[in-house]
Amino acid sequence: MGSLEAAARDWLSDPPWNKVFKNSFDVIEDQVNRGLVALAAIALAVRFLANLPSGDLLCIVVAVNGTLKFDSLAGPFHASLSSYAAQDPACHNAVFSTPNLNVTGFVMYGPVIIMLQAILLIGVEKLWIIFPRLSQKLERFYKSVVEEALLGKDPDVAEDFAGGAISMDKVVRERQREEICGALRGSSIFYQLYILKNFAEIFLASLFVVVNSVWGLESKDELGICYVPMADKGAVTMQCRQKRYDFYMTILWAFNALLLCHVLTSIISIIWSLKITGLRRITSIIDGLKKSHHETTENLIESKGRDFLFLFDLVAHTCGQPATLRVLSYTAPTFAQLCQPSLQNVTMTENSIKLSWKPCPLQHIESSKRLIVQKYVATIFPFSRHHMKTILAQENEHEVEFKDLVGGKREYVVTLSAIIGDAKMKGVNRTTYLPPFPPQKLNCINVDSEAIHATKIKINWTRPKGEFEKYILKVLPVEPRKHSSSLSPPSYFPYRYNNSFKHNREREPDEIWLGSEEVEYEMNNLKPGERYQLELRTMTGNQTCIEEKVPRKLILTKPLPPNMENFSVESSSDCIFVSWTAPEADGHTFMEGYKIQVKSKGHAILREVLVSKHTRHLTVGDIILSATEYSVSLSSVCRDQGDALTEQDLMSLDHLESVSNQIGKTVVTPPQPPSGIKLEASASTSLKVKWDPPAYFPPDSKLSYNVGIQPLSLAVKEAMTDDKSKEIDSNVFTFSHLPQIIGTGEAYRVSVQTVVNISGKSYQSESLSDIFTTKPLPPEKLTVIDATEQIFSWLRSPTPKVQNYKLKIKKDTEKSTDYWVTDLGRDPSSSDVRFLLPLELEVDGEYKINIYSEVENGGNWIESEPLFSKVTKYEDMGINADTDIDTERDVFDGPKITRIALRRNQTKVAGERPNIFSKVVEDALLHSNDAQKQGNNLGALSQQTSIVDIY
Repeated sequence: MGSLEAAARDWLSDPPWNKVFKNSFDVIEDQVNRGLVALAAIALAVRFLANLPSGDLLCIVVAVNGTLKFDSLAGPFHASLSSYAAQDPACHNAVFSTPNLNVTGFVMYGPVIIMLQAILLIGVEKLWIIFPRLSQKLERFYKSVVEEALLGKDPDVAEDFAGGAISMDKVVRERQREEICGALRGSSIFYQLYILKNFAEIFLASLFVVVNSVWGLESKDELGICYVPMADKGAVTMQCRQKRYDFYMTILWAFNALLLCHVLTSIISIIWSLKITGLRRITSIIDGLKKSHHETTENLIESKGRDFLFLFDLVAHTCGQPATLRVLSYTAPTFAQLCQPSLQNVTMTENSIKLSWKPCPLQHIESSKRLIVQKYVATIFPFSRHHMKTILAQENEHEVEFKDLVGGKREYVVTLSAIIGDAKMKGVNRTTYLPPFPPQKLNCINVDSEAIHATKIKINWTRPKGEFEKYILKVLPVEPRKHSSSLSPPSYFPYRYNNSFKHNREREPDEIWLGSEEVEYEMNNLKPGERYQLELRTMTGNQTCIEEKVPRKLILTKPLPPNMENFSVESSSDCIFVSWTAPEADGHTFMEGYKIQVKSKGHAILREVLVSKHTRHLTVGDIILSATEYSVSLSSVCRDQGDALTEQDLMSLDHLESVSNQIGKTVVTPPQPPSGIKLEASASTSLKVKWDPPAYFPPDSKLSYNVGIQPLSLAVKEAMTDDKSKEIDSNVFTFSHLPQIIGTGEAYRVSVQTVVNISGKSYQSESLSDIFTTKPLPPEKLTVIDATEQIFSWLRSPTPKVQNYKLKIKKDTEKSTDYWVTDLGRDPSSSDVRFLLPLELEVDGEYKINIYSEVENGGNWIESEPLFSKVTKYEDMGINADTDIDTERDVFDGPKITRIALRRNQTKVAGERPNIFSKVVEDALLHSNDAQKQGNNLGALSQQTSIVDIY
């Protein structure tokens, strides 16, 4: 029996976590169970301690049958018979009986029965402890959700002093809490077991009352007669009755009364658990909030099962409503949102934080179970001088400010919480750094870049005061503005207007993060000729400096110069011609034009011109001198004119301008060509030309000329094996030793260039050229074919091009007569040219004949040196005897014969005697100076002689 009592007492002692999940009636029920166990324990104690040695009956001997005598049973023998009868089953059956039931009397086993009844009721009460899975689930909910929050063991409840640090323990707690609460939201097993348990307890308790009343209370304290056999000596008649009958009946009445109390508490617990009664505090509050149809309560604590709110109802009944609401605010996110104030704005400076918020939604919800928000508590951690401030709940906006903060690298946790029923709900928690001080003296310049199609800028600044972790540099392209009445901010920064809270912020693609010790940065690969805005921020954690204080700088990147390969500088004697192409790289949106500079040899700028971006060439002429060295540089110019900004613009855009690196070339203007070239003299194998010097020539340079001659005929060109070009200092030059025969009577192009030497290099002017023709060779060997008919002949000129001849005849002082003879085709079968002189020669008259070879040059006829002869016509009288002189007629001669005498000059060596027919030629020959010089080349010892031929 002691083991039954021990088991009952063990079941009566609940684990600590189970005590929280009991309402008042469950607690009363527990006390009833304790009373039941106590009564049963007393009954058992009396039964076992008092009746175990002497039995449960009081017996005496009333009669003796057989050989025994009544008197012999007195004394010890009688006592022994009484003890035996008290333990004898027959005696028990005779005494312990129920009149209306054919069973052993209740009092016989009453203490054990009521103990079993108490144990069975307690077992039903501990129904969810019996199953390990349910007990573990309930225990985890208590320890992870309820106990730590209620007893202050959960550090998350003190989030306003946790420092915002995320630890492994915190993560584990949150995950456990989400796991347990998530399972309870979809479960109804605890609620159903609670209802089932109470119904089972009502049924069992009622059953026990009936059994105890019918079986136990119907028992009577009556005398019983039993017979104790004495073997062969007969039998002894014993009269017995129950011990302590009234005591056990009292215990049974009390036990039934407690059973009825048990039934009553179970009925009340069922009534309390029903949602319709409204006795469950948390459920009633949530239902009232949902019925308010407020926009924030539509999805309030959505759950498929009943266990979540039911367990919180039990906790609220045990621990109070405010404390349970505090736990619920840390467990149910949707309920936490109702309790959290609406943070409107957080304004921070480098040493202060100012919060403004609207009341939490719960403050404005009218429901049957209205929760009153008493006040709001704002805390900041780490502690400042006044780390906590309390503000009474109002209908309008609230405001609080923490001043004199350290800032820098110190991280602050700002928490704003509502107080409901003196319990602090889960608040709005923000972890942030104060804005660091912004950088100072931001500056940017263009620098040369090694990249071909990109530019480079150098950014520098000075370090601000205070501590911070890094810089954030943003370089944003700024497109040309469109004309609009409203202008957007110069750049977009994701935390421009919400710069107060800590975000999981990662580096953006256009951001450059620099260390706090940096004071300059070079950025490459920017598009040339584009406008960029530089923004430099300091950052600590994820908090940047105040947006309005962020230094910004506009820069126009250096454009690329035009392509050097397509940059051309050409010159004439009085002009410079510059041409180029646009830069090939992307960008150059702000291209304004091109700057051209013309500099002297001493780098003095003579002319600077800015042309439009559409211009691709330029001519400079009014300052250019011939034979002078100049340097020409070209650069691209980009300019931002401001785009008609309004006064409301956030920045003042000055006229930005950037100029590319210069590309340059050095050019020397050619000298002016000579002028007035003319032919001074010509011969069959030489040409003498003369020209005038150029109008301007640098005084410090030496003047020279480059002369050249080229035949127009291909055959003559092939015959000229040597180059006739020469550089001379005089303005007169004779081209001699031209090809003989084939080169006579040919046209030659004579060119003259002015030559100047500048910086060790020769420069030539344009060529001054003209076509001149050498004289053809004269015909040879004039003869008379027929003196009577006056038919003359001569050998063709060796000059291949000669097909025309001019015969000039003149008598004394008379006017000369010209005849032109054409020799078309130069018949190769005949080597002479015949001509019938139309003019009748007078007898004994002396005529001078000059025959010229002629070639045509551009409409002009070029004559050779003449083939000269004197012609005399006479009649021969036929003298029989020959005489030395046969030029005069003799009366004694024979018949008259017409003859013509030709007298021609012949050059002979000095000292040779002349022919008998020669005489001194008195008339001057039609020779030019050059021809005379050429004739004199035969030697100083030669002289002129005449030869007479008679035909």
